Amino acid sequence: MLKRNKTVCVLLLICNLIFVMTGCGNQIPEMTEEENALITEYAAGLLLQYHADYNGRLVDTSVPPVMEPVVEEPVVDEAVSENTVGEEIQKPDSEMVSDNSISSGEGADVAPQLSIAQVLGVGGLDLSCVGYGVNDSYPEAENEMSEENMLFAMRAGTGNKLLIVKINISNPGNSEVALNTISMTDLKCKLLINGNKKQNAYVSMLDNDLMMIDRVFAPGESLEAVVVTEMPEEEAAQITSVELSVQRGDNSATVSVTQ
Repeated sequence: MLKRNKTVCVLLLICNLIFVMTGCGNQIPEMTEEENALITEYAAGLLLQYHADYNGRLVDTSVPPVMEPVVEEPVVDEAVSENTVGEEIQKPDSEMVSDNSISSGEGADVAPQLSIAQVLGVGGLDLSCVGYGVNDSYPEAENEMSEENMLFAMRAGTGNKLLIVKINISNPGNSEVALNTISMTDLKCKLLINGNKKQNAYVSMLDNDLMMIDRVFAPGESLEAVVVTEMPEEEAAQITSVELSVQRGDNSATVSVTQ
């Protein structure tokens, strides 16, 4: 109701304005375009001033505008970016591990060198390599042996030679010491020839084969044991160095053998 009364008042004011301008006569005086524009603007202003839905502003500021956050782009150093494109980022020296330190084993605990007696588990005996030889057969005086002893001899095949490493086993103590390598199923003997060629030793019927011994050594007793392998004759003629490796489980001993 209040809105309607305000609107009626506005209309009456406009009519009164027109009446005043026309005077007492019945004709509306002629006006210029500028005067018509001024009257129209004034009338519109009065109407909007008393209109309840008009807030008197071109922009409604009753609700604060929502400001969008400004995202700043990171500044990239062109010199740094050009150098790092396609390149791997290196770690500080403190975090890098040198391949040389790994391969050389620097700083690692070095296992003590074991003897052949320690690998075999017979501390009361001394085992030492006394030399090696290249022959067609073993024992060398095969033609002088009886038929019974021939069963415990070895002969190289055609075009081959036997490489025989001799090992002295002695009991320097005052009590008997037993040695049974037949029961050592994990015992292995290998020969390294000229530093690069490895050959497994034969397991033979020789009564002094290191891998086939089963006897008790009395105090002061000694025995010449052997480790034998077979190889082509031309390779046997070019032997310059021999090493004997005795392995049992995780333990091993390597001994250099002279001729």
